[in-house]
Amino acid sequence: MVMLGACSSTNLSQVWSDRQYHNNSIQEVLVVSMAKQEGVRKSFEQTMSKEFAEKGVKGLMASNIFPEGQITPEQFSECFEKMGVDAILVAHLSDVRTEQEYVPGQTYAVPGYYRNFYGYYHQTYSYVQEPGYMQSVKVVNLELNLYEAKDGELIWTGLTETYDPSDVNVVIDEVSKETVKALEKEGFLRETK
Repeated sequence: MVMLGACSSTNLSQVWSDRQYHNNSIQEVLVVSMAKQEGVRKSFEQTMSKEFAEKGVKGLMASNIFPEGQITPEQFSECFEKMGVDAILVAHLSDVRTEQEYVPGQTYAVPGYYRNFYGYYHQTYSYVQEPGYMQSVKVVNLELNLYEAKDGELIWTGLTETYDPSDVNVVIDEVSKETVKALEKEGFLRETK
């Protein structure tokens, strides 16, 4: 397993890829969100498609092609043949949990004058201590799987962790950026002309 980190509140905590497939051959990706809420599903597919477009890869929103219900294998095959899709990226929410983290306490001095004994005595006596405490942090995990369209084989998988997200759109934006950045770094993507 390859471990990757990020500076934002979202990171790819686990990544696996098929080392035989890194040939810069993906030019067109069908983006499939398994979110139950239609608005979230469309928002995810649109944001991920835009991230792919910024790297010169065409992203297609599954919700635009298959507007209702579960997609059959026949529908997928037809889509790949007609549209020239190279790969399918499937995303689903795998976990939402609350973690407890410890915030350490601090000791600091209250500013004062200590050029003489009384000032110094008062200064050193007036240290303030704030005790440590526990706080709850929400963690959202999304699993993303990239399949090669020709034979349906899994070629890349990643698990994202988003800590203390402010809203669903922040999670979608950060997950999209981290995922496309990782796929580009690992050599899966090729710009369309």
